[in-house]
Amino acid sequence: MIAVTAIIKNEEAMLEKMLKSCKGLPVFIIDTGSSDGSMDLYKKYGVTWKKYSKWDDCEGTSDRFSFSEARNEALEMARDYEWRVILDADEYLKDNFVKEVKALIKKPFMDKYNIISVQVETNSEILDSPRVLRNIPEIFYEDIVHNRIVYSEENKDKAYRSGLKIRSGYSPNHDVDPDRTIKLLERAIKEEPSKARFYYYLAREYMTRHGKSKLLQITGLLEHYCYLAQATNEKPDAHLLLGVMYLEMRNNHQSRYHAWEAIK
Repeated sequence: MIAVTAIIKNEEAMLEKMLKSCKGLPVFIIDTGSSDGSMDLYKKYGVTWKKYSKWDDCEGTSDRFSFSEARNEALEMARDYEWRVILDADEYLKDNFVKEVKALIKKPFMDKYNIISVQVETNSEILDSPRVLRNIPEIFYEDIVHNRIVYSEENKDKAYRSGLKIRSGYSPNHDVDPDRTIKLLERAIKEEPSKARFYYYLAREYMTRHGKSKLLQITGLLEHYCYLAQATNEKPDAHLLLGVMYLEMRNNHQSRYHAWEAIK
């Protein structure tokens, strides 16, 4: 009735804790190019897995790699299950998640919901995230990186906000190719230049990786994002970041303008 899906690459250090937390649920994994001991853990925990369809292109950052494509392949692996839980290797199910989610999806009122939102805990915040998805064609992932779930119009109001919890950590594998996300976002902008959110996330990555050394590039990306973007929870953050960038450049007028836009 319910299964876990994930995409994995060289996550031996984090994977076992994730798999232990999933005890009682079948796990389906798309492996996108592991060369460590991840596959030994698949065998140890009885995971069903297969290679990503573009496995041969996954060395380094592939020109063809897509996080959403890999996630959708993982969902397809669990096509015989009514519900799928979405996890990353550096996450694990907290408390009595397995028992509680099994009980929740059996409740009659859940017939009207197609998405279950859970609380994802990090070291700095708790976020509501749609992580349990009903198996229907109208729900799938899009975007090469920073992938997000697409809902058909009729499913936008069919999300149930639960108290289920997932703990998120930080995989050491992220440090193997720390600029991977930047490369993917730069490619995404070339392929879909009118998609606003790519500019926002690339600016954030530049800030994290390069700081003030890319001040002008960050400012330009955020300005372009604000020009293209509709009102979302990301837009006030972009204005706030622009306020900080212009303050660094001692442009107080622009800094005040973007601070006010963030408040509005």
